Amino acid sequence: MNALHPEDQVSFDLSFENSRAHMLHFTGDTLPLISHQVASGLEPGEFTRRKKDAWNKLNLQRNLAPLFDSYSMAFRPSDTVFKKILSVYQHNTACSLLENRVRLDETPALRLPVDCSLEVDRSEHNVPIFTKHPHTGEIARHLYPYATLPRFTIPSTDPGLLGIAAYALDRNTEDRTDPCPLNIVQRFRSVWHTKELVEHSKVFYKQLNAPPSSLPRHPRGRPPTSHKRKQLDDGQARLSKRPRIAATASRHSAPRHTSAR
Repeated sequence: MNALHPEDQVSFDLSFENSRAHMLHFTGDTLPLISHQVASGLEPGEFTRRKKDAWNKLNLQRNLAPLFDSYSMAFRPSDTVFKKILSVYQHNTACSLLENRVRLDETPALRLPVDCSLEVDRSEHNVPIFTKHPHTGEIARHLYPYATLPRFTIPSTDPGLLGIAAYALDRNTEDRTDPCPLNIVQRFRSVWHTKELVEHSKVFYKQLNAPPSSLPRHPRGRPPTSHKRKQLDDGQARLSKRPRIAATASRHSAPRHTSAR
């Protein structure tokens, strides 16, 4: 269970043969993503030009993709990675000139792959999740509240873009879950709200040639349990639904062919 699992070796069923490359963020015109582009050293229009590249994609089982679309499931980088992202943010959001920023994707401490946990909005999802061991091929069954899930290694997705997806999930659930030791919702907001970032954001919005959107793309397909569409926007209404009482997590393993990965 201590081995880092590939991103595509987690599923809602026992099959792991139906994975595909899936875009993490479909649009770059939301407030958090515009703030991230400024704070991470990207150039105006760069995210739009590169959004179909590997840095904005995850290799996912198809039955999980809708949950990533709605930000009710996300790969969360470690707190060590988040602290390094925040350090870049703090430098860049204090720059009076765009050209004085440093690039997050050129920061040596943030090189790929990224070690992540898998986070789930447990107020909306309670079905078993299955993972496949990368060395033994053994399949483990993880029951709500998913305390036995392993950690994952993400080989090509940008740490900052993973961080924005985790931020969206944390923000959507912050009124009904205990905060993580590193409260990224609070910390991200604190560094995004500088006068320099607000001014630089205008350049990015102008480049879009369209009003900023607060909605991500609608999920394709339907996950095993229904869920409301969430917004990637800091003005969204909070859901009042409370998580159910946690059941005891268990693990069931069955022999499988060793993964080729």
